[in-house]
Amino acid sequence: MKFFPLLSFHVSGTHSRIHRSPSFLVLSTSLFYAWISRRFSEFLNFLSSAIHIARIDSRGMENQKSERASDKIGVNSNESANALNQELTSEILKKVVHNEEEAYDLYRNYGFCKGFSVRKGKQSYYSGTKKIKTKDYYCSKEGLKFDEGTSEASYSKLDTRTGCKAMIRFAIDEQGIWKVKRFVDEHNHLFASPTKRYLLKSVRSVSLSKGVVLNSMVNAGIRTINAYSYMAQEGGGAENIGFTKKDCYNYIDIEKNKMIEVGDSQSLVNHFKRKASEEGEMFYWDVQLDKMGRMTNFYWRDGRSKIDYDSFGDVVVFDTTYRTNRYELVCAPFVGMNHHWKNVIQNGS
Repeated sequence: MKFFPLLSFHVSGTHSRIHRSPSFLVLSTSLFYAWISRRFSEFLNFLSSAIHIARIDSRGMENQKSERASDKIGVNSNESANALNQELTSEILKKVVHNEEEAYDLYRNYGFCKGFSVRKGKQSYYSGTKKIKTKDYYCSKEGLKFDEGTSEASYSKLDTRTGCKAMIRFAIDEQGIWKVKRFVDEHNHLFASPTKRYLLKSVRSVSLSKGVVLNSMVNAGIRTINAYSYMAQEGGGAENIGFTKKDCYNYIDIEKNKMIEVGDSQSLVNHFKRKASEEGEMFYWDVQLDKMGRMTNFYWRDGRSKIDYDSFGDVVVFDTTYRTNRYELVCAPFVGMNHHWKNVIQNGS
């Protein structure tokens, strides 16, 4: 094995000399670069730490600035909201209306601007007359509903009232002028956000012009859901047409019930009476009315149907899949089969 000494000593008399070999120079250079690399790494670490600390400080300053800005914006928004509230309150207190509809619209529009729904309240009359003396309108969350011990099978509606005290009272003079007599603007609940205010019950209604469009589309054979979707799209969104999908269906149902006029229902009743007088006990009929006294269902059975049922009543099919085009009433015939394999109507409803 061959060794390469780092240092070699040569003694010459009393003097000695140190000779540096090439290996020593290489090692010295390597140690120098290693020391430089370590110092440089320490410098980079220090620089990185300094930059990180500087970033944290800058972020903290930015957060403080943003918090201050948001505080200013919050203060400004609260101030603007208070100013708007005072303006609306001042306007409604000075307003004068002339009938019950105008008074309701005034408080309803005020509630829409603030984000709450309204409902009609109590009223008083002049002594001995039916002329209104005072009329109250409440926030929809006024009062409380107490449970009455309903059973498990009964349906209980969700209670949304919170005992809110907000209300307005109009006083009506003998000339029919409505003026604000009392105004309470203290709410104990959150208001609806601007994007949800179109869902408030007191501001939802199908106007006359939009009702005409709905009736025309439904009478032309267009489904109610498609008619509603078309109007929502044309109006730029469901929030711009003034009513919801459920309101649309309710309106169409009411209009269909109106189509069964007194003349139509009376003609049907007269026909049943005439058949009963002709066939006697063999003909049976009955009608069902709603709370408004309007016909909703009717049932009949003639003599031929009774005979067919007595002879071929072993199998009866009750079909409710057919609806008439005009009235949208379910036609439900009781169908059987005779000995010739032919369908026979045994009665109908």
